Amino acid sequence: MVWPLSQLTFVSGHQSSQLPSEALILILAAKVNLSSNDAAKMEALLRGDINWHTIMIDSAKLGVQPLLYKHLSQTRLSQNVPPDVLASLKGLYRKESMRNIRIYGLIERLLSAFDDANMSLVLLKGAFLARWIYRDIALRPMGDIDLLCREGEAGLVKTKLAELGFRQKTVYPSPFHERLYAIDRGWHLKPFYNSKRAMIEVHFSIFPNVPHGFAQMEQVWDRVGRHASNGLSVSSLSPTDLVLYLCLHLMHHLRLGRWQLYWFCDIHEVVAHYRDEIEWERLFSTAASLGVTDQVQSVLHLISRHWNSSLPEIHGDFEKLSMATLLRNRLLRGHEETQKAVIRGQLHKIGMLGDISGWRNRAYFLWKLVFPSRENVICRYRPRNSLSFYLTYLVHLFVMVKRAMVSLFYNIFCLVRK
Repeated sequence: MVWPLSQLTFVSGHQSSQLPSEALILILAAKVNLSSNDAAKMEALLRGDINWHTIMIDSAKLGVQPLLYKHLSQTRLSQNVPPDVLASLKGLYRKESMRNIRIYGLIERLLSAFDDANMSLVLLKGAFLARWIYRDIALRPMGDIDLLCREGEAGLVKTKLAELGFRQKTVYPSPFHERLYAIDRGWHLKPFYNSKRAMIEVHFSIFPNVPHGFAQMEQVWDRVGRHASNGLSVSSLSPTDLVLYLCLHLMHHLRLGRWQLYWFCDIHEVVAHYRDEIEWERLFSTAASLGVTDQVQSVLHLISRHWNSSLPEIHGDFEKLSMATLLRNRLLRGHEETQKAVIRGQLHKIGMLGDISGWRNRAYFLWKLVFPSRENVICRYRPRNSLSFYLTYLVHLFVMVKRAMVSLFYNIFCLVRK
């Protein structure tokens, strides 16, 4: 499904709000290298009255603490930063570095295994960007490993990942719930995980939720590039397809209100890295054929305005998003939106009872919400032994009741406040 920009409820018309100094610092920090002009702007901001508690909280939410440390640790800027803040950021930078070293160790094992099986996988998002675009793996957070494979090789991918100790994440309380809930989007497999909590998502398309997106994938595969990594062959999207993919990925999450500031940095750095290799005419013609031109233009407009990226002039009738509004909704309304989403989810589950035929099926539906399958419990809570496994059911029941009650009272409070 394509989300029309008219549904982006976080945009308040053409309102333009002044960004606070803390937000401006984080936006400036969301790039690998500061220009002399950017450094001068950040230095001027740091000399002002800065709320460092806000900086630390918001930079964590937006995923830019490693980038922030890189810039604030420079001699020119560090003298304007409290020592305890700098020390905290340094520790977070090192923690991210160690985490990503482990992830890249796993990536190399995956690439080696699939290379031996003569299967081609494309690294997506952070798995590719951290090493080949950022050039410092600590700067680009990675929550999981995103891979692209051909749809016809899904079975082989499952088999190979199983051999490597990965199993698919059971996200539904029972197979019965999976049949009711699951909307087969067809563009990715259910996530995989191993005993060390590493997560892998395998995609078939780089155009999720876009009608006719699969029709473009054969051409995407024809343009895939190759890189060398410790003797292994690494595949990545072409520069043009990479920019388009990152724009659509970012717009999808902007619409949901769950986005990271480093996703803007991703696009800026890809554009800076590839420069003249990006075929802008083809990018916009592909976007037009997919019906997502306005979404791409909106994202690139923000990148051009706040990151000063080398982009072509963007013309046409598209929604000009406000970074101030985006940040306000992301940082200030995040908790409220989360609570509303939880209560909507609970009400949706209750509403589904009307679509289930037979009282036994309805009873089973409710029973499995409270006492989910063994696989689901293991996947969600990772109990270490049989005793903790059974205790987990009590924890699950408590979590469900607490979440429902907190969400209910929160929404009642919001309703009364209005």
